[in-house]
Amino acid sequence: MNLFLLLCCALVGYAWCETCTTPDSCTTTHCDEFSHVVCSQGTCTCELREGRCDSKADCEAMVNWFCPLHRRHCVDNRCRCVNL
Repeated sequence: MNLFLLLCCALVGYAWCETCTTPDSCTTTHCDEFSHVVCSQGTCTCELREGRCDSKADCEAMVNWFCPLHRRHCVDNRCRCVNL
């Protein structure tokens, strides 16, 4: 279980450090089964497939998402796991 959590944290780390111009240029970013890779403001990140939001609190309330609470943000009405 600890190894799984460590792996998830490492994948999230990749998600907020890889730069991009399109989602296709995100080659090392991997997301969990509830999200997909997007290129947001030049950074590869994971966006929830069903993560519509009006505020950061909406994203923080999402369950079964392997994104730390402090990295959850509402950008363009979508929950994203980013390092802003």
